[in-house]
Amino acid sequence: MNKSTETDGEEKRFREYYEQDGTKVIETITLCRIPPKGGLFSGTNLLEVDSNFYHQVLDYTNELRAKHQAPPLALFRDLNKFAQEWANHLAKLNQCIHRDQTKYGENIYYKYQYSKITLNGYEPVQSWYDEIEDYYPFFGKDPPKSIFNKVGHFTNLVWKETKRMGVGYAKGTNTVYVVANYDPPGNLFTAFKDNVLPPVVTETITSSRISAALIKESSMAPSSGRSILEVDKNFQQQVLDYTNELRAKHQVSSITLHPTLNKYAQDWADHLARINKCVPREQSKFGENLFSKSHDAKITLNGIETVQSWYNEIEEYFPYFGKEPPKTLHPKICHLANLIWKDTKRMGVGYAKGTNTVYVVCYYDPRGGITDSFKDQMLPPKEMECSTTCRIVPKEKEDLKLAPTNVLEVDPKFYQQFLDYTNELRAKHQAPPLSFYKDLQRYAQEWAIHLAKINQCMPREQSKFGENLFYKSHYSKITLNGFEPVQSWYNEIEEYYPFFGKEPPKTIFAKIGHFTNLVWKQTKRMGVGYAKSANTVYVVCNYDPPGNIFNQFKDNVLSPLPGSDQKDKHGQNLQKTNTTPSSSQA
Repeated sequence: MNKSTETDGEEKRFREYYEQDGTKVIETITLCRIPPKGGLFSGTNLLEVDSNFYHQVLDYTNELRAKHQAPPLALFRDLNKFAQEWANHLAKLNQCIHRDQTKYGENIYYKYQYSKITLNGYEPVQSWYDEIEDYYPFFGKDPPKSIFNKVGHFTNLVWKETKRMGVGYAKGTNTVYVVANYDPPGNLFTAFKDNVLPPVVTETITSSRISAALIKESSMAPSSGRSILEVDKNFQQQVLDYTNELRAKHQVSSITLHPTLNKYAQDWADHLARINKCVPREQSKFGENLFSKSHDAKITLNGIETVQSWYNEIEEYFPYFGKEPPKTLHPKICHLANLIWKDTKRMGVGYAKGTNTVYVVCYYDPRGGITDSFKDQMLPPKEMECSTTCRIVPKEKEDLKLAPTNVLEVDPKFYQQFLDYTNELRAKHQAPPLSFYKDLQRYAQEWAIHLAKINQCMPREQSKFGENLFYKSHYSKITLNGFEPVQSWYNEIEEYYPFFGKEPPKTIFAKIGHFTNLVWKQTKRMGVGYAKSANTVYVVCNYDPPGNIFNQFKDNVLSPLPGSDQKDKHGQNLQKTNTTPSSSQA
């Protein structure tokens, strides 16, 4: 019997069959959407693998198995070879799918990056183990079949009867694939109760506070299921200083750290780390802001990014300065309200680390976000030169660490990368190469600076040129190369495939306008510019003559040449959330 479900860009297929001994088996095949080609030199990005990769996989697997009262495994050459063969196959296909009719248990992991991929043995194992979150209700009994697709990697990992394993990895275009096989296989229905045992509760699991001094000294791989946490030694002071910097922008008085509130915040942070969930405290008399950050290997934390994440809610609040916002907006701006509430006098902050997540808790007294008080308590920001000057922050200022002047690091070959990759993709679609022109460069740069000043991504009105926009945000450091924006626009080819050789319907334009601008055959020249605002870089590209003219798509947006196989290499919209609909010349 075959079944399938589709979620988050992945199709999961389930097949049930019986072994010769009568054992019922359910097999999951995960068809993952293909990561797009990218990286430096169009897919020749580097793979840097930890020299202890195999030992890390084995040691961390056995560490987690010990928590679940399962005996340690050993690596076997035949299983290593078996896993390596499939990893090589996945890399050739550049797809993530399970092997059909394998007699072993199988876990698969993949990771992609535009420029350089780093891989250690902890990451894939941790990613599989993270599925424990969905399994907790089923320890001590057999789970329903409907949950299998969410927990299959975890249960393979800790299956008690498994004795040996093998692992292999290989690199595709800009993706590394890791395959692990287990013998005997796990995930046999009616056997979960006896083979997937609950974790042994020890002090190392439930004790979650980590001192900054110990964190700074820690350079080992994660232990006890934990990634390393590296916290800035001035964390609390950074939180306070940046909070007061933002409050000053909003014409409200500074606040102070209070020992009682610090302890109150720390207690709740410890609690969140123990339950490994981010939930608000019930019936607290103080205002409360929460922040969490996760990573499989190493988490870095400073006070700037924490406060900045709360302040970013100002985007939702801008239309309501000077009046009362609707109550429906309150959940979207509650962190901002606590942060800059005029009557607040003191605050407290604490942090603690769970499995692979750090939790930050901040309390404010008196609390903010009181209904019918927003107009008088939430004052608009003063116009300040430091917040509107948005051209690139020089790399040498990286040590300042003061938002909103976070660092922008642009590849020195940005413009050449941008032009070369544009023309490489145009050639695949039988369109002539473009050239940069100074007037278009200046035109694009002017709009990029404008977007950075208003810190919004919106198209230029009534432009006579074609236009593509891209933006990218980060709290501390933004890196930008010329491939990323071009790739993000080209990814829209997924939506356009049904329309090559004919005119697309107007309803599809918002989903394909960047791609069609990029490869429009009649376009001859282009210009590109970029500028940086608080924690966002904006890229603007203009094309002349403009594309996207209705009734001309058939002749100007040509299908990729045979053999280029773009659909297989550009199947996922990595930057889809970072682009805006291009302006139409229709």
